[in-house]
Amino acid sequence: MMLPRLDLDQRFTVQGPIPVFNITTPPTVPGGVPTTREVQFGRTFSRSLNVTSTFDSDPFGRRRDGVRAARAGEQVAMTGIEQARNELVYAVQATYLAALRSRALILVAREAIEASQEQQRVAEAQFRAGTAPEFDVLRASVQVANNRQTLVSAEASYRRTLGALGRLLGEEVLPERELAPVEPPPATDAVASSVAGAAANAASVAGSTGFPLPNSTLEQALAEAFTRRPEVIRAEWTRKLAETRVKIEKKGNAPGLGLAVGFQFNPDQAGFAVVTKTYSIIANLTIPLFDGGVTQARTRQARAGVDEASAQLRAARTGIADEVRTAFIDLSEASDRRKTAGENTRQAREALRIARVRYNAGLAQNVEITDAQVALTLAQSNQVNAGYDYLTAVASFNRSVGRLARISVIAPKEAAR
Repeated sequence: MMLPRLDLDQRFTVQGPIPVFNITTPPTVPGGVPTTREVQFGRTFSRSLNVTSTFDSDPFGRRRDGVRAARAGEQVAMTGIEQARNELVYAVQATYLAALRSRALILVAREAIEASQEQQRVAEAQFRAGTAPEFDVLRASVQVANNRQTLVSAEASYRRTLGALGRLLGEEVLPERELAPVEPPPATDAVASSVAGAAANAASVAGSTGFPLPNSTLEQALAEAFTRRPEVIRAEWTRKLAETRVKIEKKGNAPGLGLAVGFQFNPDQAGFAVVTKTYSIIANLTIPLFDGGVTQARTRQARAGVDEASAQLRAARTGIADEVRTAFIDLSEASDRRKTAGENTRQAREALRIARVRYNAGLAQNVEITDAQVALTLAQSNQVNAGYDYLTAVASFNRSVGRLARISVIAPKEAAR
C-alpha cells in the first residue's frame, strides 16, 4: 500500500546585524511634531516550523514494482542464509558421526590388543613348557605391536576429528566431553528420527531439524529437492527479482504525478506585512520527453539479467539432481553393506574361537589364530564403518533434498506477486 510522506522541520536561527528602516510620519495637525517609527527587517533570534506532506500517486506502478523488487531481494538473502544452514548442519552431523566412528574404532583396536596380548601370553607359556616353538611367541609379539600402531592411529584420528568439530562449533579447543552415542538402528531401511537429532544437539546446533526418514523413491526425492533446496528457491527468487527489474526499467519514461502540501509557522516574523502562518499546495506533473535511450538500454540489460537468472535456475536444478542421485546411490550401497557386515563379524568371531580350540589341542599353529584375529579385527572395523557410513549417507541424503534447512522461514512464491 502506497502511503504519503510526512516531514517536520523546525529551525532556530540567530543572525545579525538586523537591517533597520525608519519611517517618518508627518504631523496630523498644523505645527505638530512628525513621528518616527523604526521597522526591523528580521530578528536576532527567530523560530520556524515547517510541516510538509508529499504523495506520489505512482499512476504506472513503478514504485510498487520497486517494493516487489525489495521483497524479492529480501527473500534472496533469506534463502542464502538457509542454504548456509543446510550445509552447516550437514557438516556438523558428518563430523560428529566421524568422531563417533573414530571412537568406535579405538575400542576395536583396544579389543584387538587385548586379544593379541592374551595370545602372546599363551604362546610364551607353551614355549616355556616346550610345546610351542619360539616363532609363535615372536609372531604374537609382532601382532601386539601392529595392533598398538593401529590404536595410535585411531586415537590421533579421533583427536583430529574433535578439533574439526570444535572449529565448526566456533570453539578453539573442544573440551574433553563424552559424545552422545548414535548407534545405527536395527532396521536396514529406516533411521530413527532421533539419530541426527542426538548428533546435532550434542554438537550444539540450535534448532536441529532432526534426521528425517529416507523412505523416498528417487523420483520423490528429486521432487522434494526441487521444492525444498534453498539453492533452487534462491534461483527462483533471483529470477523474479530480475523480471521485476525489467518492469521497473520499462517505466523509466513514464509520466509522474505528485502532490505536496506544506504549512509554515514563523512566530518571530518581522517587517511591514507580518504573516506568521502560511501554507502551500503544489501539484507536480512530470512528462519525460527524451532520455537519450537510457531507458531502452537499461531495459535490455534487465532482460539479459532475466536470461542469466533462468540459466542459473536450470544449472541449480541440474546440479541438485546429480547430488540427489549420488546420495541415493550411496545410501543404497551403504544399506546393502550393513546387511552383511554384522554377519561377517559373527562368522569371524566364531572362526577365531575354533582356531583357539584347535591351537590349544595341538591341531593348529599359532599363525592360524593370528590370521583369525586379524580377520575379526577387519570385520569389526568394517562393521563400524558400514554403520557410520550408513548414518553419514542418510545425513547426505537429507542435505541433498534440503531437509536440514528451515523451509518454513522462506516466504511462499506468491509473496512476490
